[in-house]
Amino acid sequence: MAKGKAKGGGDEHQQQDDQQKVQAVLLADSFNTNFRPISYEMPKVLCPLVNTPMIDYTLELLASNGVQEVFVFCVNHAQQLSEYLSAGAWGDGMEVRCVTSTNCLSAGDALRELDQMGIVHGDPFVLIHGDVVSTVDLKAVLRAHKEAKKKDPSKIMTMCFKQAGPNSRLRPLMNDLVVGLDRDTQQVVLFNNSLSTRSASLPLEAFKDHAQIEFRSDLLDCYIDICSPEVLVQISDNFDYQDLRQHFVTNEVANVELGNKIMAHIVGPREYSARVEDLRLYHAVSRDIIRRWTYPLVPDNAVSSTSSGGSGGGGDGGSACALRAQRGYVYRHRGVTLPRSVSVGAGTVIGPDVAVGEGAVLSGCVLGAGARIGAGARVTDSYVWEGAEVGEGARVEGAVLAAGSRVGARAAVPMGCVLGAGVALGGGVALPPFTRLTCIAQRDAGADGAWGGAWGSTESGGGGGADDEAHDGGDAAAVVSDVAVVGEGGRGRLWLEAEEGEDEGWDSGSDGGGDSGGGAGAVDIGRCRSIGCHAEEAWRAQRWSSFDLDDEIAAAAAAAGDNFHQVIRDMLVTGSAEGHPIDNLLLEIKGYKFAQNRSFAECIRASTEAVLDLAGCGKPDAAAGMPLVAAVREQLQLWKTLLSRLAQNAADQVEVIMAVEQYALRPGKATPLAGVFRFILQLLYDTEVVSEEGMEQWIALRRSGPATAPEMTLFNAPQTQEFIAWLEDEEEESDDEDEDDDDDE
Repeated sequence: MAKGKAKGGGDEHQQQDDQQKVQAVLLADSFNTNFRPISYEMPKVLCPLVNTPMIDYTLELLASNGVQEVFVFCVNHAQQLSEYLSAGAWGDGMEVRCVTSTNCLSAGDALRELDQMGIVHGDPFVLIHGDVVSTVDLKAVLRAHKEAKKKDPSKIMTMCFKQAGPNSRLRPLMNDLVVGLDRDTQQVVLFNNSLSTRSASLPLEAFKDHAQIEFRSDLLDCYIDICSPEVLVQISDNFDYQDLRQHFVTNEVANVELGNKIMAHIVGPREYSARVEDLRLYHAVSRDIIRRWTYPLVPDNAVSSTSSGGSGGGGDGGSACALRAQRGYVYRHRGVTLPRSVSVGAGTVIGPDVAVGEGAVLSGCVLGAGARIGAGARVTDSYVWEGAEVGEGARVEGAVLAAGSRVGARAAVPMGCVLGAGVALGGGVALPPFTRLTCIAQRDAGADGAWGGAWGSTESGGGGGADDEAHDGGDAAAVVSDVAVVGEGGRGRLWLEAEEGEDEGWDSGSDGGGDSGGGAGAVDIGRCRSIGCHAEEAWRAQRWSSFDLDDEIAAAAAAAGDNFHQVIRDMLVTGSAEGHPIDNLLLEIKGYKFAQNRSFAECIRASTEAVLDLAGCGKPDAAAGMPLVAAVREQLQLWKTLLSRLAQNAADQVEVIMAVEQYALRPGKATPLAGVFRFILQLLYDTEVVSEEGMEQWIALRRSGPATAPEMTLFNAPQTQEFIAWLEDEEEESDDEDEDDDDDE
């Protein structure tokens, strides 16, 4: 603590508060295996998130909120991270220090190590993970914590939460957070984020001290905590505290006798906060950054320190501010020129020194510095990191290609695949979905930490140390290849989660595992952490809907949803009657979305239902058959621009179809829409509201979902199956024509 002369006895404490340095502890390790095999060779926090290292977003948050000293605690790949932080230029007045240790297996170990060092003196200090992207006003949270601590010294910690629905894309699939809060004081009295139980218990004694307790399942943990020094003392005194949530928070809020209190701060609806816990969330947060929900942390606003005006760490190519924002959330580096025949779809980011061949198709993808895309290649919803290459005619969909990886000509990398650094896929090779490849030999793969197991296996490395340094250098002797997997001329091998041992790590926020009693035992946990896990997301949504809710709660939730949809419908009806421009209606919808803290998926569904209402589909005397199809066609022609701009990628377009399904299957309301469902699909496809990729994702979702789901009656209808067969035939013919054209060349 900085020392100063007191002007008067009554002002001494206030003067010390004013002069105290604001400190933060940033945990660079996640202590899990969610980013394997990429994290074998680089720290997770240095992985590019929309071409900027993840840690830069976290440091930018701290710098913009007046933090003066940051201790970045690192176990694995410490040398890489230390060199990166040393080369960066951070915000005015903020000092970043890298603290390393080779003996830590958990976040609890890391904080005990810091407590022994005696370097954290802030009261309070900020505790945050290095993969957090947030625009939260930390200054306000710090002030509130200080004021609360003055009134009640037992309030040792304030946790930040964000309100979000049960099916929010930012919620980890294997996490089921329930928080019990004192309605008046916002004290946390219950914290349970385990998916393995269908209920949470609270002792009766809690109700003696708290007159009103609300149990909330609509909150996301921001992983941003404001801590007093007592937090470090408690963790040091309890060596069984390993995971900060599963052990420390869960036990401290239940330990009434000790008297320590943990408070909750619910961030505002216009404040963004998410943690990139796995690759599924990596994709979701990337989409939010590209769509500017994280403003001012957006691609063209230079978060990176090596770009002019940036205040964070080194970026991808060092020129994030040289990106130019275009319509449709497209960002292109000013020095990149594309051939006229290249198709660039919405949500695409093109970094510096990128080369794209004739006739390539880019949609919803991020291309890192020096990436190479061959002629006729198709890259959708994917991330091509620095120096990676995609060969001519290759297809990459919903995948991550790490730095220096290569996809051969006409190869196929489908949904959920990950190619580690330096992996090369031979020409014509088609990988199965959700395949992960690495060049690191299996005997060395565990050397950078067995984070997956409970306490890990110290014999396999335990984390950090000399073994870690070998991976920093990318030991060429460790490179292995399995020709049966990567093809002739390829490089790499198959990575399996079994290599990590038992996958129930201390980081319960990412794992949670186990059989939930709602079918979790049959769910592939690895897929739940991957891009494109639509079937698993459907399982999660169905599991939530299967809970028996109290009638009053269920009625309130239904009323809130009905009111939201009704307001959106009124916007469209009024806009249609008064001739409002589509741009104005979109602004109204987005503004209402923010005000009601709703997701984009809910806006898409509400707008789709509104279009069907305007077509008369819900009227008791609604026309049936082809007259109804004609009415829907007329409304789609009017509103296709609005729907297309709301549903800009395949995942959003699936929401449009699901809205039609729900409308056709409304309980207690016979609707003629079910009889013409096949023709509505055709209209959505013909008007380009739903693309071919959107149709494919919906078909895959239904084929992999439960056979007894109500939607399967529409999907299995003979007319629907005829349309699907026609669609798939069209795709095959298109592929054949492309191959013929390539052969002619």
